[in-house]
Amino acid sequence: MTITNTLKSIASIFALYAFVFGNASTSQAAEFVDGDNEPPTQQNGMHSCPPGFLVAGVHVDQNLLLCTGPLEWALDFPARQSWGIRTDNQFAFPGGSMHWCGPSEAVVGVHVDGNGFNCQSYDVVTQSYFGDFGTPEIDTSTQRSGMHACPIGKVLVGAHFDSNTFLCAELNVCVQDIHCVSGKSCVFRTPNSILGRCE
Repeated sequence: MTITNTLKSIASIFALYAFVFGNASTSQAAEFVDGDNEPPTQQNGMHSCPPGFLVAGVHVDQNLLLCTGPLEWALDFPARQSWGIRTDNQFAFPGGSMHWCGPSEAVVGVHVDGNGFNCQSYDVVTQSYFGDFGTPEIDTSTQRSGMHACPIGKVLVGAHFDSNTFLCAELNVCVQDIHCVSGKSCVFRTPNSILGRCE
């Protein structure tokens, strides 16, 4: 086992301990705006949600992110950087193509001017049990928390900021009902389960 994997395992154990023994709970806010009343969280040279949170919305002009989580015990760390236009990071849509993280990753950070994303996937255990994010869908109009955002229960997986077009995918893991799309709720397998499934 490498040092990096050992540190990731230790971090996962601490996150699990904090959740089970009261330092984290499902009563914590599932969504918040990063950068409104405090300096924006930075990771890999771009505005990002704090570790364990995924981007659900972006206000480009005010440099704000709508972050949803916490899902740190379901995510693979560290976040991966994706910059510029490459053949492996483009998603075709009726207006052309847009930058996206790929079929099994979500956006956790944004650099609009540099066309950059921080991308993160579920960890191997979560992915094998819950599967990937849902099928990407185009969104051009949903508004929440004063900004363009993916519908409730979905997270950003790509964007074309010039046309205000978002690519959103459904979460299949949850901690609260707000992580699930309309008509689904967060169902836990056992009372001690840390993650639920949107059903």
